[in-house]
Amino acid sequence: MDNRRFSVLFCTCFVALVIFPLKIVCADWSYNVPEEMKRHYVIGNVAKDLRIDVKELSARKARIDTEDNSIRYCDINLNSGDLTVAETIDREELCGSQIPCILNYELFLENPLEVHRIFLEIQDINDNAPRFPNERINFEIRESAVKGQRFRLDEAHDSDIGHNAVKSYSLQKNEHFAVAIHDTMDGGKYAELILEKELDREQQKDIDMILTATDGGTPQRSGTAVIHITVLDANDNVPVFSQSVYKVTLPENTPPGTSVITVSATDADEGPNGEVSYEFSKISDKAAKLFSIDKITGQVVVTGEIDYENEKKYEMGIHAQDASGLSSTAKVIIDISDVNDNPPRIILKSLNNPIPENSMPGTEVGIINVQDKDSGENRQIRCSVQPNVPFRLNPSVKNYFSLVTTNALDREKESDYNITVTATDGGSPPLSTSMTIHLSISDIVKSTDPGLFSIGLHSGEIRTQRDISEAENMKQNLIISVKDNGQPSLSTTCAVNLLISDNLSEVPELKDMTYEESNSKLTSYLIIALVSVSTFFLTFITLILSLKVCRRRKPRLLFDGAVAVPSAYLPPNYADVDGTGTLRSTYNYDAYLTTGSRTSDFKFVRSYNDNTLPAEGTLKQENYRHFEPSMITLDGTEDDDEVRDNSLTANLILLAPIMALTFGFLSWATCIVFIVLFVRKSSGDLSYSVPEETKQGSVIGNIAKDLGLKTDGLLFRKARLDTDENGNRFCEINPQKGEFIVADRIDREELCGSKSSCILKYDLVLENPLELHRISVKIEDVNDNSPRFPNELIKLEIGEYVATGTRFPLEEAHDADEGRNGIQNYSLEENEHFSFAVHSNSDGGKYCELVLQKELDREQKKDMDLVLAAIDGGTPVRSGTVVIHVIVLDANDNVPVFTQPVYKASVLENSPLNTVVVTVSALDADEGVNGNVVYEFNRISDKASRLFSIDKTSGEIKVIGPIDYEDKNHYEIRIQAKDGSGLASNAKVDIDIIDLNDNTPVIYLKSTENQIPENAEPGTEVAIINIQDKDTGDNKKVLCAIQENVPFKLNPSIKNYYSIVTTGPLDRELKSHYNITVTATDGGTPIGLHNGEIRTQRDILESDDMKQNLIISLKDNGQPSRSTTCTLYLLLSDNLAEVPDLKDTVFEENNAQLTSYLIIALVSVSTFFITFIILVMAVKVCRRRKPRLLYDGAVAVPSAYLPPHYAEVDGAGTLRSAYNYDTYLTTGSRTSDFKFVSSYNENTIPSQNMCSDINTTNTYSDEEGHKPNYPTLVNY
Repeated sequence: MDNRRFSVLFCTCFVALVIFPLKIVCADWSYNVPEEMKRHYVIGNVAKDLRIDVKELSARKARIDTEDNSIRYCDINLNSGDLTVAETIDREELCGSQIPCILNYELFLENPLEVHRIFLEIQDINDNAPRFPNERINFEIRESAVKGQRFRLDEAHDSDIGHNAVKSYSLQKNEHFAVAIHDTMDGGKYAELILEKELDREQQKDIDMILTATDGGTPQRSGTAVIHITVLDANDNVPVFSQSVYKVTLPENTPPGTSVITVSATDADEGPNGEVSYEFSKISDKAAKLFSIDKITGQVVVTGEIDYENEKKYEMGIHAQDASGLSSTAKVIIDISDVNDNPPRIILKSLNNPIPENSMPGTEVGIINVQDKDSGENRQIRCSVQPNVPFRLNPSVKNYFSLVTTNALDREKESDYNITVTATDGGSPPLSTSMTIHLSISDIVKSTDPGLFSIGLHSGEIRTQRDISEAENMKQNLIISVKDNGQPSLSTTCAVNLLISDNLSEVPELKDMTYEESNSKLTSYLIIALVSVSTFFLTFITLILSLKVCRRRKPRLLFDGAVAVPSAYLPPNYADVDGTGTLRSTYNYDAYLTTGSRTSDFKFVRSYNDNTLPAEGTLKQENYRHFEPSMITLDGTEDDDEVRDNSLTANLILLAPIMALTFGFLSWATCIVFIVLFVRKSSGDLSYSVPEETKQGSVIGNIAKDLGLKTDGLLFRKARLDTDENGNRFCEINPQKGEFIVADRIDREELCGSKSSCILKYDLVLENPLELHRISVKIEDVNDNSPRFPNELIKLEIGEYVATGTRFPLEEAHDADEGRNGIQNYSLEENEHFSFAVHSNSDGGKYCELVLQKELDREQKKDMDLVLAAIDGGTPVRSGTVVIHVIVLDANDNVPVFTQPVYKASVLENSPLNTVVVTVSALDADEGVNGNVVYEFNRISDKASRLFSIDKTSGEIKVIGPIDYEDKNHYEIRIQAKDGSGLASNAKVDIDIIDLNDNTPVIYLKSTENQIPENAEPGTEVAIINIQDKDTGDNKKVLCAIQENVPFKLNPSIKNYYSIVTTGPLDRELKSHYNITVTATDGGTPIGLHNGEIRTQRDILESDDMKQNLIISLKDNGQPSRSTTCTLYLLLSDNLAEVPDLKDTVFEENNAQLTSYLIIALVSVSTFFITFIILVMAVKVCRRRKPRLLYDGAVAVPSAYLPPHYAEVDGAGTLRSAYNYDTYLTTGSRTSDFKFVSSYNENTIPSQNMCSDINTTNTYSDEEGHKPNYPTLVNY
């Protein structure tokens, strides 16, 4: 509607102007003036050009005006009529690169009104020198670049225009480059660098040249830039280690993180090709767990536990590789030094215990072996026993010692000896170990008739010492005592009933008596067992029924695992066993002997107690491979090592009476009796060889034959193998056959790694007499490992410019096998570009080099894969392969190319910051660093640089400052795209600013007659006004009007000028003054979306609501978009003075809403609180009606109830007394948690720990150390 009114009024004014023309003369005048002229410089004479008198200029109030009231760079001299320079004019600041540069002014004359346009063209002078975007232009050019290759240079920019702009370029004289000049599409000029002579990095690594840009002005001006050329080396150098072999000594037990050594390799190349990375190329699995290497620094660091006894030396290969795959290797040898960290170890190899009191001085009691894993002085050991004992240590072969008697023994004076053997090494500080050996002195064997019988101390054989006479008692009762070697020594006894008769058939009553006794005992046992089982069964049934009845009548009494145990009840799975000795029962045997049976074998008959159940953990029955009958052996509680050391002696002592009675007197007397002889040494050493991975049980050799012994000689002389460290024994002896056999899998690589000779050493120990033989077993290598490369893929980056014949060392393959089973050769897959050459390194290994036979062409093939195989010399032949992936690198022979030479874009003025204007894009056919394009402004005015920025990576041009169409409506920017090596290209970006109606019209009062005579005729000019709007188009069209009911009107003049004239006679007596309001409205569209203006779209009617509520939403342009809202209250009225309660109304509405919310919240909280109180009271009432036994996990403890997790055991139970607790409860405490206070008995034992472990033994000691007997719980 506004536009329509504006059009009608505009047409009316135009018609009026044509019909009633004013006396206005319009003329246009043009002047030229050079920039940078001083003030008062005369441009021209206005009076002369207008052909008026100079005095008339003052009379008609001549003045110079600008359209936008901006700075006036020229003015008029009213005295002379000259148009002069008022302010210094800088063409570049005013117009930039715009041609031509014109300033528009208006010459204003009054009485009558005249307006003359003055066009002032600013002429350029050569006041600016050419400038390069950067003072330094960097290029990276490979020495392999070919002659004739061109490199575009940054274009110089001159703010002057025309002949004052850049005209030519010149390059400092040099032997490698020349310069060529080219024209751009917009008339500018740029230069290219041309390579005329090949570069040589070895002669000159970089070159600096001066490039000069010269303009065509007078005087001539120039600008310079330095061209810095870095000559890149072709990757023709491999990393070189500072040493081929690094040697270092490292003490054992070095903490993890300790630096061992730092290897260093240098590469003569630069950039990525000179960056060296390190890694292990050849390292054993064991060393890989102990050491790591820093890929960047080459520092070798400890990562595991270093043990000299485990490994004394480590060898590893280090691989240094540059970024393109060229590599070299070096060796690191780490010697581990010994630290005295292992105390000596004393091993009891043999012990005669007990020894008879009539033993001669020098009698050998035992043999011990002393070992120390350390070396050198740390391994030197001194052994001794405490003084004041009739024993001493006699050194034997190597690290063996014999414990012998020094004086006569007397059992009646001293029946037991505790001999402490101390071993001390020679380290600093010295370490020592002690072992206590308990020896018992045995008396002569006593029987009913002394001198009639004797028993073997070790074999248990019972023999007659003389003929049985008729006067001898035909019934003999012998008590046999058996004692073990444990600490403390444990013993038991058995009774042997002997009946001497010439004929066993004549004593039938003995068998009957034995049968009757046995049968009577068996019947008693059966009755006891039947009664026990029946009682247990009935008790079990009764308990089950009782539990079911109790569960129906009352809630659970036991909760959370608590156990209630009656006082007279033993827990299940246990039995009461009475006894005082180690063995819980007496073992009785019957024997039938004739009068001539002194030389016959004695055999056991069935025991009276075949089915006796021994106490748990006291005796156990085991089946031995070498003996048919089952043997009862002691299951002691000593340490595992001591049990193993003493197992043979303990078994022999325990089984002595059994074996004697089983195998007879005479035969075992000759085989088992231990004869102590003088110790002597056998100096014979044995050597064998065996291939690795030989099956277990395979025969290596016959030791008995090699030592000149009988087949069973090893068995009788108790032959055994010992190792220095008591480690894993991969070999064993078969004493029955005298053979040396494989006992475990042998892996030479695991045992010896890369050592050329792998030998296992053993000591063969023979007793009676003591002999020591050294056995060396050489492990022969078999071809059981294939060659392996450190990596499955070898990557090489080779430029297409690389010359033929260039060599590329490859990673060396590793074969765990040695000698002829190691790597012998390499083979390469057939191809047209590469061959290979095999070389030997210093340690006997082999590596190969890749040799370029034909030049590469990236355009034909970007990459290629070759298969390299490493072959060993074993049988069968084994091989390993690796893939060589060759990436062909492109030479930097392509410049970035823009998708468009000129980018055109438009953007609204007042656009928010970070608005994307346009995105430029350039493509580079090169790859890698040479293909990475970077964008930057190459030519941009200072004003534009404050408004726009460009992303160097993406090429996005964004708004960074306020854009005002009225300030400038067009920007021209030069963009440069540059690759990693400096090659660049340019494009132009034209940005047009779109106008928005963001400026309101401005009214300027140019002239006024404040005092008007009342007799002024209608049409008298009162004032002249000028209307200006900075917008364009419809936004700039202005409609002017004054209020009605005044005797004045507006008459449009030229352009945007209006005259205020009278329309009728004036009468001062009626009205002496007038307030004339001039309203100017433009023809633009409101931009409420952007400025937030709220306008009415139609007239307000009386039917419209006088109160309007508007909700306004404000949204930004971010990602994601964010918004907020506000509420606007409008009250429509003809007079605001009549509505003083507007603020109160708004406050009351807001207050009413707040009150509603508060009421709702108060009602909700009150309802929730009352409901909670009702629920709590209801729960309390319900709980009072229920039984108070167990409630929500609480424990109600009656007087005869035991606390949770405890059991009461009276008499023979695990707990020795009742455990009582006091607690204080209130009447309402049935819902509270029950907590035990401190017990009367501090050492309370939980029942679940007492009753659940089937191996628990009930023992304790009183203050004097006595151990009273308590019933033992035995698991059935």
